[in-house]
Amino acid sequence: MKKKEVKYGLGLLSLFILLVIVEYNQPEPIDWSHNYSVEKKSPFGSYGLFKLLPGYFKNSKITTSRKTIYETEKEFADSTFNYIIIGDQFNPSTEDIVALKDILNKGNDVFIAASYFSNEVEDSLGFYAGSKLFRDLHISSDSLFKKAPDTIEVAFVAPYSEKPNTYKFENNHLSSVFDSLNKYPENRVLAATSKGDPVIIYKRIGNGRLFLSSFPLAYTNYYFTRPSGKSFIEKSFNFFQPDKTILWDIYYHGEVVVSTNPLRFVLGNNALRYSLYLTTLAAVLFIMFEGKRKQRIIPIIEPVTNNSLEFIRTISNLYFSKGNHKNIASKKIVYFFDHIKNHYYIQVSDPDFKKRLIAKSGMEEVKVNHLLNYIDTIKSKSSLSGEDLIKLNNLIEDFLKNCR
Repeated sequence: MKKKEVKYGLGLLSLFILLVIVEYNQPEPIDWSHNYSVEKKSPFGSYGLFKLLPGYFKNSKITTSRKTIYETEKEFADSTFNYIIIGDQFNPSTEDIVALKDILNKGNDVFIAASYFSNEVEDSLGFYAGSKLFRDLHISSDSLFKKAPDTIEVAFVAPYSEKPNTYKFENNHLSSVFDSLNKYPENRVLAATSKGDPVIIYKRIGNGRLFLSSFPLAYTNYYFTRPSGKSFIEKSFNFFQPDKTILWDIYYHGEVVVSTNPLRFVLGNNALRYSLYLTTLAAVLFIMFEGKRKQRIIPIIEPVTNNSLEFIRTISNLYFSKGNHKNIASKKIVYFFDHIKNHYYIQVSDPDFKKRLIAKSGMEEVKVNHLLNYIDTIKSKSSLSGEDLIKLNNLIEDFLKNCR
């Protein structure tokens, strides 16, 4: 690989490392997701509230549950506890709803805060949470163009509050409120908005009490750090039975499991993720087009020439110059028969030598007979003239030139 190509590769790698360093030192963006995580300090996590739970329940053990209601009921079958579930949606399975009723029947208190409750939960537990969106719009010609108020005012109602106290939650909207109380007269309103829309209700089921809230964001870090929100949370939890274990659910608020991928920081950042993709693509293209092994042009090597004929010609000329024609003729005859042997695989001693030579060489029978007869004649003479040698040479050359 050339030095220039190495420089390009090092340049791309250095650029990627620089981007990682720059992005790593950038201030971490605020996570505005509704995660309700007890481990996150983001606005809509529940880290602060969970850490201060021991202050609200001084004689209670605080524990968490990462299991379904069905599994939790089996695990704590012999215990009494206050069960807290907070999340955007509450959509448990049928077996979880049955287990929830069993928990309540045993005398435990359950607090569930969610913006959305499944129809099965509503029908099974006897309540209804309706949409709040259109209640906040004024019924007028321009009602569709007006925004819902961005501040929620909530107060606990009598007889569950000794004195009226309004709790304000700015920069928020209610997704749903509890409705159809006439259909479920056993439901009691604990807290409502300034317009009278219930946001916290409770009812007795068996020996336990079920508390429902349609305002889960009120129990997050964002409002817990404000005096009004903190007081609202304290009042909400004052209804629990004292000295019982506080079981905080983690399963139903959809807490995200931290990835174990070593590239989670890079992949979790849009800029770094696209930089990684771009660098990988550039590296692949570099390997495809520039990373191939380059080499010099291989020179054409001519095959080794057969110098045997040249050698024979040289030796023959030497003998011819000395006038030893017989010796030259004998060597030419030996060379001829050796060629026949190697080329046609015919031995001179073969009884059918002549027939096989004619068949394999493709020469006329007359020419073959004339050549072989003349060779016998040359062998029988003790000495030869130059003309005899030339004639022998011509006959052999003619055969070699015209045979197959």
